[in-house]
Amino acid sequence: MKWLPLLGFYAVGLVTLARAGRWSEFALCVVVVALLGVFFLVAHFLRESATGRDIALRTQTWCWMIGLVVLAISAHQVVSVVLLGFLSFVALREYFSLLPMYHRGTFLRADDRAAIGLAYLAIPVTYTLAAIPWYSLYLIMIPVYATLCLPVLMVAADNPRGILTSFGAIMSGLILFVFLFSHAALLVHMAPFLLLYALLVTEIRDVLAYCFGKLLAPISLPWLHAAVAPHINPRKTWAGAALAAAGCAVVSMLLAPLMPRLPGGVPSPRFLLGLGFCVGWLGLVGDLSIGAIKRDLNVKDTGHSLPGHGGVIDRINGAIFTVPVIFHLLYYFYYSGVELS
Repeated sequence: MKWLPLLGFYAVGLVTLARAGRWSEFALCVVVVALLGVFFLVAHFLRESATGRDIALRTQTWCWMIGLVVLAISAHQVVSVVLLGFLSFVALREYFSLLPMYHRGTFLRADDRAAIGLAYLAIPVTYTLAAIPWYSLYLIMIPVYATLCLPVLMVAADNPRGILTSFGAIMSGLILFVFLFSHAALLVHMAPFLLLYALLVTEIRDVLAYCFGKLLAPISLPWLHAAVAPHINPRKTWAGAALAAAGCAVVSMLLAPLMPRLPGGVPSPRFLLGLGFCVGWLGLVGDLSIGAIKRDLNVKDTGHSLPGHGGVIDRINGAIFTVPVIFHLLYYFYYSGVELS
């Protein structure tokens, strides 16, 4: 019975896409569902091992996450934007919950409540600007206006102790989990398929990195196990990262026939090959950046809301870095002189 709502998500989403004639999105969703089936089969064959149980738990969570995305994408664009805004809210809340608060010498002070409230308020404002889209104001809302308003609220508290640390912590959360991630809403406005593309290629990188890590582990060649950042995560190797980036490039290029027509034309396979390769490396940077924050705070996961994955930040860490670059490269090459409207 617990799977009935999930099956409903997929059924309603896929039927809606088919009835609307959105065949590219329908085909991509079907491919993703097929991949989930493959992972369930792998988990079944490895069910006696810890790896098999890990894959099964991760795949079950993936089923729910992807089901929600399919349902949101099939509906009006506003539904997708609201879902993305909710993810930003949860991620920002997870981030603030990780930071030691309201004690002398910690990241956030009791006097910062107004500034934290402003950070949460920035979420609906930013996503509304992205959905309209008021592109010129969206680009400066957080980097300019939030950067100006935060010090005003902090100075009004008349407490200089720890203000630099607090400002840096709050502003970092705003940039990472609101401004950068909200570029996903701009992708939805371009074409909902592009959001599916960005999330798929980004998450495929994580899957490939996980698989290559398992495959390379038994091979006793020292250069294969050279870590990118050994003090942050010794399991992230240059070899695994390069293979995952190459895999992302291939997957991205294979999606070329499904790409929508933009004002500058349909993205070419060569462009998508390069874009996928960039996504492969940027996803690694996002993974390591959030990993460094967790190391600094001495936590394993950012939360426990997603069984097998950790928290929402653990799941979107790559997308925080890949989605803005995907949007701006598409905008630069395929919206030449055309206003986003």
